[in-house]
This record gives sequence, structure tokens and C-alpha cells, in this order.
Amino acid sequence: MVTTLVACWALLAVVASPDGPGAQRVPTAILLPTLGDPDLAGFGGAVERVLRQQIDAIPEVDSSATPSLDLEGLQLAVGCVADNDDCLRSVAAQLKVEVVVAAQLDRAGDDLVLSVLQFRGDRTPARRQVVRRTSGSSRESQLLTEIPGIVDELYDRVAPPTYQPQVVAQTSPPPAEAPWWPWAVLGGGGALVVSGLVLGAVASGTESDFGAAPTDSEAQVDQTLDLKDRAEGQATGANVLLVAGLVVAAVGGAALYWTWPAEVTPTVAVGSEQTQVGLHFVWGGGP
Repeated sequence: MVTTLVACWALLAVVASPDGPGAQRVPTAILLPTLGDPDLAGFGGAVERVLRQQIDAIPEVDSSATPSLDLEGLQLAVGCVADNDDCLRSVAAQLKVEVVVAAQLDRAGDDLVLSVLQFRGDRTPARRQVVRRTSGSSRESQLLTEIPGIVDELYDRVAPPTYQPQVVAQTSPPPAEAPWWPWAVLGGGGALVVSGLVLGAVASGTESDFGAAPTDSEAQVDQTLDLKDRAEGQATGANVLLVAGLVVAAVGGAALYWTWPAEVTPTVAVGSEQTQVGLHFVWGGGP
């Protein structure tokens, strides 16, 4: 009876022991960050301390002491510098741990990039890597606040993100364009006005010839009358062209005003200055 009780107490002591069969604590080696820039050495130490604190806080993890060498130094120590699972397995065997965690801190322009690698030889795949990138004036503090989430992903305390929402850029509608035909009408009216002015100048010249024509003979009188008729016809044609041109130009201007898109504002360049103006027509010489 006494022998049975002693055996039971011994079995309970083995089960309750941290190193007994019921323990599920996994030793972990925390490696110093591999720094690509010497200026990041101070901040790399802060990253290491926060990483160590977060991993130590996991109940099922038994963290071993941080080695004095970083990952590259340990790889050289075991004679393996290749970036593969066999080399990491040799590093873990040298440290007598099952899990190796190595952090690398780099710069990417003005951003900071923290990459944390976890190697565990008893699972497939053996590697797991989590990367965080921060930018802006507070990029260092932002990166430190990301470390708890990194550790949670490495130790399956939260499901890693599997979907990143895609931001769809909202494309603005194509800019409105003013119709071309009011400009054609306006240009046609301007052409008629110019033609009327030219014909008026010709009529003025014909009228001058009529005033200076001799009338000594009957033939000269007939030629003078012809010049008079021609001057009057040219003057009438000039007036018709001027009136028609002004009317057509006014129609084109009105059509341009009513069909002009509200979101389009014409720009008129005067010398070296640009002024945003609306549609404004001025007849005559006044502003």
C-alpha cells in the first residue's frame, strides 16, 4: 500500500514538473537584428528588446539567453553560410534550441523595413517570415508598435492576413469639351464682316474714281455713270456683308454661350499674365 502511494506521488511530480511529459514549452533563440546601416544600430537594439519582451510573455515559450553573435556570425561559426534550412538547422543545433528567431532591420529610401524570420525544424515549411514597413516622421515608433502583431503571427496566436483589400482608384470622368460648331458659325460671321469691310474699301475707291472722271464727251459721261452704278452696287454689297456678318457672328456667340460646359473656363493670355474669364463679347471700342 505504501509502495503504491509513493509511486503515485512520483508520477504526479513528473507530470507537474516543467520539464516533464506534460510540458509544451519550446526553447527559442533570439538573434540580434542584422543591420544594413550602422546608423540603425541603436534602434536595432530597441527592436531586439521589444521582440524579446513579447516572446518571453508567451506562456508556452521558454526563451533561452540571447547569443552574442547575430545570424551571420552564427552561420560562420558552424561553417554554413548558405541561406537554406540545413544551415539554419545547424545553427539551431549549435544553440541547442528548437526554434530560431532572427530579425533584420533595413532602410528602403526613407522607410524602415523590419523582417523577422522564425525557423522551426520540426514543421513543414520550416520557415515563417513576417515583414513590416513604416514611413513618415514617426516610423520608428510605428515599427515598435507592430512587433506584438509580428510575434502573434510567428507563434500562431492570430491568423496571418490572407487578403489585402485592393484600393480601386476612382477615375474622374473625361473633361468636358466645348462644341466646335459655334466657333465655326462665329468664324463665318467674322469672315463676312471682313469681306464687307474689304468691299466697302473697294466701293470707296470706285466712288473716288467716279468723282474724278471727266465728262467732256458723251462716251466719258457713259463711263462716269457706269462708275457711279458700280460704286453704289459695291457699297450696297459691303453693307449687306457687314450686316449679315454681324448677325451670323451674334448667332455664333449666343450658341457658344449656351453650349459652353459649365465646368470649362476659358483662359485668355494677355502678355505674360493669364486671367480666368467667362465668355464675354464686346462690340465697339469700349471695354
